[in-house]
Amino acid sequence: MRHKPAQIEFNDPLAVEMRAEFLPVVNQDKNALFSFNIALPMLRRGELRGLIILEAKANNESYRPDEIEVLAYTAHQIGHDLDGLQIQYLKAEGAIQMKHYEMAELKILEQQKTIDHLQVAFRQISI
Repeated sequence: MRHKPAQIEFNDPLAVEMRAEFLPVVNQDKNALFSFNIALPMLRRGELRGLIILEAKANNESYRPDEIEVLAYTAHQIGHDLDGLQIQYLKAEGAIQMKHYEMAELKILEQQKTIDHLQVAFRQISI
């Protein structure tokens, strides 16, 4: 049974190689901390955003160059999609925060009206 780490550290040799090359990495001895057949970078705007690790095929054959090309393209597209989802999430969060701000602003205005009424009432009592 193969064991993969839950998380690859920023300075892991695999991550460093992918940030430098922006290309798929076929398992090599320097990446022997865990077992994989091929690692595919997920890039966005020239930045490594993640990676996809694949084990050997079921028949234990190596990936052909055309398969690696398709897999690399797919990993790249997933990186774009994840970036798009993050942007949508941030927009939704921004909209929620704006609603909270607007509600807080309304409460402040209501409280200011109450304060104004109380000040008028207090002046009338003081006269």
